[in-house]
Amino acid sequence: MRTTPNAPQSVRCSAPSCSCASFKPGKVKLRSCDRCGHGWVEHALEKVQARSASGPVEVALPGPVFDLSSLVLFGAQAVPVQLKILLDRLYSVLPPEQVGQILTGLGWTLGDYVRGYMLQRPGGGVLERWDTATPREQLLLLRQFLLSERRGPSWRR
Repeated sequence: MRTTPNAPQSVRCSAPSCSCASFKPGKVKLRSCDRCGHGWVEHALEKVQARSASGPVEVALPGPVFDLSSLVLFGAQAVPVQLKILLDRLYSVLPPEQVGQILTGLGWTLGDYVRGYMLQRPGGGVLERWDTATPREQLLLLRQFLLSERRGPSWRR
């Protein structure tokens, strides 16, 4: 399992007036940066937006789908319903083995994803709390998906 999606690449924070140059997962909350305190989505959203600038393609590409998936699933143990619907649409155009690779790369099993939440931590142990995208992150992600839909789905670019 990866510790962060695309770990070798620096993912700077896009929050206004934040100078954080790269995301460092929190020790307690993976979705929160230990350097600046902002969330994973605020760091990675700009990278995903930049990637969606190329022309349309007929088939979904696993790289952009992984990037979009990481915004929702990285460091989370539950998926908000609206975001799960959007992810389901993304995954419906990929072969099942690619979906499995994406989920595994983000620490999820197919069963956990279908359920919408994890029963256990990726390394084992029962979960007593579930981290998920914050309401603010959900709004940013919904906007990203909806803007992509207007321009044509970014996962097909």
